[in-house]
Amino acid sequence: MSGRFALTASKAELEAWFGVTGTPEMPARYNIAPQQPLAVIRRLPDWPDRHMTFMLWGFLPAWTATPTEDRLMTNVRLETAAEKPSFRLAYRRRRCLVPATGFYEWVERQNSDTKTPYYFSPEAGGLIAMAALWEHWQGADGSELETVALMTRASTGPSAAIHPRMPLLLQPGQFGVWLDPWQDDPKIIQALIAATPRQAMDIQPISNRVNDPTKDDIGCIAPLGTV
Repeated sequence: MSGRFALTASKAELEAWFGVTGTPEMPARYNIAPQQPLAVIRRLPDWPDRHMTFMLWGFLPAWTATPTEDRLMTNVRLETAAEKPSFRLAYRRRRCLVPATGFYEWVERQNSDTKTPYYFSPEAGGLIAMAALWEHWQGADGSELETVALMTRASTGPSAAIHPRMPLLLQPGQFGVWLDPWQDDPKIIQALIAATPRQAMDIQPISNRVNDPTKDDIGCIAPLGTV
């Protein structure tokens, strides 16, 4: 699963990579966790331009009666998103992107009950775009909530030695089709995903500081043994 990530890019970097304008200045985040607000890039049917907004990390199906924590889904598997009742309409109409500069996965240590966190970031530096699905929920009292789940796929390349799953990462040339709310042909979406090039990632073991979601500083990506 993908349960933590970092976003430390500047406003200018975000706008250039995702082709958006008017994004707010945001503090560097090194330990973004589920049930926190996320920056999300999307398009709406009545709003043709891409834009950034903020949503709660934890997908809540629109038909859910009460938005309790146990109903919030952090990830959605690429292999089943098009068929699962919770996600299939969002897969067709409400695809989005979550900006990040890196993400974390954990691997069990030999002869130990503890796990070592690893930080994945682009070898070339800069941003990554994590594919995601979003949903709009409205309660009986009129309250509203927008939520999001990251899409995961089977790990490939060196990543597979760390964790069997990884985020679905898209490239700028794929953003247009992925974000198009009118493009609901599953075959076109599947072909887009199948053509996704593998992104070269730098993978480093890091300190256990990231294990604590209340810690959110550069120490979270410090190499193992330095903190």
